[in-house]
Amino acid sequence: MSGSSTPDAFDGGARTDSQSDLGRPGEGLTLLLADDDAQLREALTMHLESRGYDVTEAADGEAALAEATRLIPDIAILDIVMPGANGWDVARSLRKNPETKDIRLLMLSGIGKDVLGPNLPILGGDVGLDKPFELDELDEALRVLLTT
Repeated sequence: MSGSSTPDAFDGGARTDSQSDLGRPGEGLTLLLADDDAQLREALTMHLESRGYDVTEAADGEAALAEATRLIPDIAILDIVMPGANGWDVARSLRKNPETKDIRLLMLSGIGKDVLGPNLPILGGDVGLDKPFELDELDEALRVLLTT
């Protein structure tokens, strides 16, 4: 089976043709991706753009908050552990602002599902994804965000 040249963001393997048949569910949607890991941002941006999302990147919490306020994206993917304002701080600030309160928030973290899940509704996130994750798990988390 021939594989696509798009790398898998987490194990270095190539995605298969069946993975690339998922279409472009993000067509016409804006997405803010905030993570302090430049390599992860680059890999996720490439994947998300291949799914049709218009991606804007931020490397820390302050930049994420500024970009979210400026753009009002449909979705924001926020890493929880970032320099300066962390993802929870950004989520709380976005929820308090009438202009940004409806942005769908996907929180990323390596803190563990047992900690991440129960804290999502308390701290403003809609969906959580524990690192490391596969790209199909990211796609599913985004699908859930878009259908709820």
